[in-house]
Amino acid sequence: MHPQRQKQWQEILQLTHQMLELAIPNKTLNDLTADEESAKQPWQVISGIETQRLKLLERFFATAPTEDEITEIEEGIRLINQSDQELAALGSKIQQEIAAVFSKNTAGQRAVSAYSNHE
Repeated sequence: MHPQRQKQWQEILQLTHQMLELAIPNKTLNDLTADEESAKQPWQVISGIETQRLKLLERFFATAPTEDEITEIEEGIRLINQSDQELAALGSKIQQEIAAVFSKNTAGQRAVSAYSNHE
């Protein structure tokens, strides 16, 4: 692979890795203050990186790969697909956890309200 294309491809793969690293939670939601903004922040950064990666992919594939690039590109695409699937699974899990936390908070608020109204 030509050095410039190699550099572009490595940057695409690095962004892919960075997105997954940011998505892996360092804390459980119970460790957070259960505020929605804290949970959203890494995903906002990931979204920005995804936009950047998409632009790089479009630029990279504006030139058709040569025969000697195909194997390396195929391996990278498999890695990107696997990473994107993991990101989707993590996003879904986080979304479910957030919904559960807010559901508990809402139930607790209703219980306090009901108790307060009966005194």
